[in-house]
Amino acid sequence: MEKHNENIGSIDSIKELSRGNYDAFELCAKISNTKDSDLSLGIIKYFNASPSFLLELYKLGSESDVEKFSDILKFYSSIPKSDLDALRVISTDDNGINAKALLLVTSLSISAAIEEGRPISYAIGDLAAAILEEGLRGEKLYKEYEGAFVATIFGIILANLGSGTNPYGDLEKLGTPENALSTTCGLAKAYAEHFGLSGLMRK
Repeated sequence: MEKHNENIGSIDSIKELSRGNYDAFELCAKISNTKDSDLSLGIIKYFNASPSFLLELYKLGSESDVEKFSDILKFYSSIPKSDLDALRVISTDDNGINAKALLLVTSLSISAAIEEGRPISYAIGDLAAAILEEGLRGEKLYKEYEGAFVATIFGIILANLGSGTNPYGDLEKLGTPENALSTTCGLAKAYAEHFGLSGLMRK
């Protein structure tokens, strides 16, 4: 992503990003107080989506934790624009960009990149090609891939047995596919550490 406007954290910019929605304004204001907030707010501007999308992404992807949400947004800022565009295109349908679909394809791409030891660009490209070939986008994409997503997350949790991360508790929390979307932040941090991008993520 190109360098964002240094004034992006100003009150006027936050008002523009939140589009008159008080909850979205409050969220953007909180993000503006996190580390490297210009990266996080710049991604919100890039998505140019409705306040409802922003708030759903916040709730599902980070369990309404501002610091974790900022981490996810900064992770998106580390992805080449062409790949970010691909994620946005396949996550968008006639109703606009879908938060569930975006988080799902993000997590699946990260998981594949880590497993294969390749940069995420390759994983995003392969997944996007397969999804577009099937004619899936947005909400339909999420519904078709949610089973595969839960299976992937289930495997990751089982792989961490005995690592001190309370995997049994994680399995109990997994529940529905929607609950599993909150793993996006942890996967993003794991990818950043694996590929030496940890400077972009909160430690």
